[in-house]
Amino acid sequence: MDMIDRVVHYSRNRNPWYGIGILLPVYGTIGSPLKLMIERGDGRMYYGLVVPVENPEVKRRAYDQVKQAVAHLHHGSCSGWPVVVSTRRNLDFEGFNHPDTLLLANPLVREEAVRELWQDIRAFMQQMAEVLSTTAEPGAELSPV
Repeated sequence: MDMIDRVVHYSRNRNPWYGIGILLPVYGTIGSPLKLMIERGDGRMYYGLVVPVENPEVKRRAYDQVKQAVAHLHHGSCSGWPVVVSTRRNLDFEGFNHPDTLLLANPLVREEAVRELWQDIRAFMQQMAEVLSTTAEPGAELSPV
């Protein structure tokens, strides 16, 4: 809760593009760590995978490998995000005028929205782990960063 409070109220400095990232293991032959990002922008919330490395060549190679490995799943991608998924509900915290966002004023709806989001993210991460693990060379295992 403290981390979310710091991100929302102190770190973002009025920038609508902010979120939380969780470092993931290196998957198979990708050879680079990945990060699960849950972010909001100037509209809908989204989550997905990013490649948190500085080296442009390594980053591009990992980006391409991840994007290719999950292409059959029909998730989106964009600059810096080999996999990106919009949340089921249209949660717009910038304008705060979409019906899905306004319903969050009800504590029961808010709790259900959080449960739904975590359920979707857990399913997404399970799917990513299964797909990206199959990109491993024979005998390779997932290893932590």
